[in-house]
Amino acid sequence: MSQLDEAVPQAAVPSWRLPISYERAGYALGGVEFLVILATGVLFYQGYHLVKGDYPGFMRDGLAVGSLVAVLYCAVLSSQGFYGLAMSRSFCTPSSSV
Repeated sequence: MSQLDEAVPQAAVPSWRLPISYERAGYALGGVEFLVILATGVLFYQGYHLVKGDYPGFMRDGLAVGSLVAVLYCAVLSSQGFYGLAMSRSFCTPSSSV
């Protein structure tokens, strides 16, 4: 069991639990966001060609655009620390001013 799981009192534990630990929740969020952006890119690429009345379009073009946008989006959020542990941010570290 992790230190974070041990720190939560049993009275505060809900009757249901997510299948991932609290430490990995940020990384799971990053993966879910990547897949949602990728799927949105493919769906809107195909929808554009459907509305336009043109050929249905190649799936790999939508995947290329969606993956490029997803990588850039997730890279920016990861560089700002949104996918890491919440406790590792600077406001959770003890101050050294005594």
